[in-house]
Amino acid sequence: FFFSSRRRHTRFLPVSWARRCVQETALVSQFIDAKEASKENPADMLRGCQALLEDEDLEMIIRAGDVFAMMIEFFYEQGKMPQAHALIKKMQERGIILNPYLDQEMIENIFKSVGEKYDPNQNKKKKLVYQNDEDEDQHMEDELE
Repeated sequence: FFFSSRRRHTRFLPVSWARRCVQETALVSQFIDAKEASKENPADMLRGCQALLEDEDLEMIIRAGDVFAMMIEFFYEQGKMPQAHALIKKMQERGIILNPYLDQEMIENIFKSVGEKYDPNQNKKKKLVYQNDEDEDQHMEDELE
């Protein structure tokens, strides 16, 4: 019983769980810091958001759409429509639906300011491909055992 492979295998589960919790907390903290910096130091906010969007684990904790929306709203409020438009295009490239994150009127104003017409069905036209990561599936199964 004491030397069973099952016991040996689960012995490290709390360590990996704790490590994951620390990583998740760090991502949330980074998002909050970026949001707070938007008023006093916009450059820090933009750098923080870019770093979040580059993090592979972002979607497990924070939706990328929320990060994009924070940057788009900042540029919109500053009247920097080309930058806001470029970020919207990046959202669409990632297959992120805009409406849950951005106000419809804001989206239309941004597109209008750059001479384009907003097509709300644009994301629906793209076929999203999801890859099955067998290593991640195995990792999850190992943690659940």
